[in-house]
Amino acid sequence: KDDSVEESDDEKDDEIDIVAGSKVVTVHSANIRLDGICKAGFGMSRSKIEEAYYASKILVNGQKPLKKSKEIREEDEIDIILHRNLDNPKFLTINRIQILSISPAPGGVHIKLSRDKNLIIEDYADAWSP
Repeated sequence: KDDSVEESDDEKDDEIDIVAGSKVVTVHSANIRLDGICKAGFGMSRSKIEEAYYASKILVNGQKPLKKSKEIREEDEIDIILHRNLDNPKFLTINRIQILSISPAPGGVHIKLSRDKNLIIEDYADAWSP
């Protein structure tokens, strides 16, 4: 299974709003499962992804996914919660990827995504608790 990352400089205006400071990359994944895309998009091991999933630290579009095998679609937003903000407990520090496009490739799929690291956001409507 080849999970490679390819840097992309063409940050053209897509239909999806890309946050200033986001890094647009193209990754290769064997499939479109949540755990596989997290591994490729965040550059984390499957065991770290699994650990974060079972600690309820992975959210898709602001909701906890029922299965880590959930299939991801274009425009989905995947967050990994790092911790509650130390200065203001109403905010969270997260890493986020937003799926811009998914295209078939030999041995899997190419996924163009926008990646933000150490993003500070307001807590979710359903307040997150560790």
